Amino acid sequence: MKIIDLLNKIANGEDVPKRIKYINSIWEYDEETKDYIHDDLWLIYSMNSIGLTEREVEIIEEETKPITKEGIEALGYACGEIQKCFTNGWNKSLENKPFKEDKKIEKLKENESIENDTGTCLRNITNKINEIIDYINNKD
Repeated sequence: MKIIDLLNKIANGEDVPKRIKYINSIWEYDEETKDYIHDDLWLIYSMNSIGLTEREVEIIEEETKPITKEGIEALGYACGEIQKCFTNGWNKSLENKPFKEDKKIEKLKENESIENDTGTCLRNITNKINEIIDYINNKD
């Protein structure tokens, strides 16, 4: 990154790297002075005043912070909620209601008879009713 780019970011109030490397020295950003400081020298101010803003600097990445107990607990809670969504179905889980399975209609037995109010046997329609039940049960 060029010094002019850092200068523009500072001027626009954007986030800038906390630490940079320039001429084999580590420079740290100071919020109060809005400049990078090393051994009481101000990098941006100095480079801007003498016209060397096209010089390149190396951004030093921030060290990763260790995972805390709170972070692990939050991650565990999130994993539990995701598991609940997969188990219960997305919509039911979001409603926080138990998931109810659709009940299948049972088929009539092969030799089972259906009688109407007059007692007439209606065995001849058992197969047709079973076809309708299959259709309803397999409809998705």
